[in-house]
Amino acid sequence: CVIWIPICIWVVASISWIVMGEVEAYLGIGSIAIAFTLGYFTSNPPTPWVGHLLFVVVIGTMAFFPFIRGISNKRMMVNIDIDQMENCYAMLRQRGDNPGTYFQMARLLFERGHVARSLSIGETALKSMPAGLFRVEHAEYKSWLQRSAQIAIQPSAPCPNCLAQIPSDAVICTRCNSEVCMLVLQGRSGGRGQIKKILAAWMLVVGLIIVIPIAASTLPIVASIPIIILGCAGGAVLLFRMVAETHS
Repeated sequence: CVIWIPICIWVVASISWIVMGEVEAYLGIGSIAIAFTLGYFTSNPPTPWVGHLLFVVVIGTMAFFPFIRGISNKRMMVNIDIDQMENCYAMLRQRGDNPGTYFQMARLLFERGHVARSLSIGETALKSMPAGLFRVEHAEYKSWLQRSAQIAIQPSAPCPNCLAQIPSDAVICTRCNSEVCMLVLQGRSGGRGQIKKILAAWMLVVGLIIVIPIAASTLPIVASIPIIILGCAGGAVLLFRMVAETHS
């Protein structure tokens, strides 16, 4: 019974990743199916050595869980910043140039490690924000400079979309009209792709660990070989799909 506690934790996490859009439904459902299969055969192994092997797999999964959970939490925080950046662009579309909005965009970039671009945008924004009225923003910008003293503000930077050199304080690409800051944040996040790859790798490894020993220990060799081949083929298809999505 105790073995089902970590299995249930993994299942709940898989459901949350589906709901939050971290992984596609087919990956999440596959992960849940493999987790329940792992729990069943760990509790009811066909042979003792298979039970011991699957128990080690469960323990390894729980040791691995905090790592993937940390990636998911980091991605969630980045999504919050992306939502705020979307709101900034919406305000610019509605009200036109607004130095306060520009400074908020610089703040979001700085917090996510895009220091050079954030310093350039923040510097431009502060030119329209008198120090007497915006003391907090000016003090914050000075703290940025102190924390990044070795980083020089560049006059230009590449657009993340078309790679054209544009002013480093531009929030809209002058060539392709892309929302530069949004693309920069999305490009640095990367969490969703990482979770998909890690979950697919877990499914592949655990699935094969379940299929091969159980087929070999419970079925005649004539029947076990095709099942093992089918399991390997399914893993290859999953791996190929992940690679194709990575390069698409």
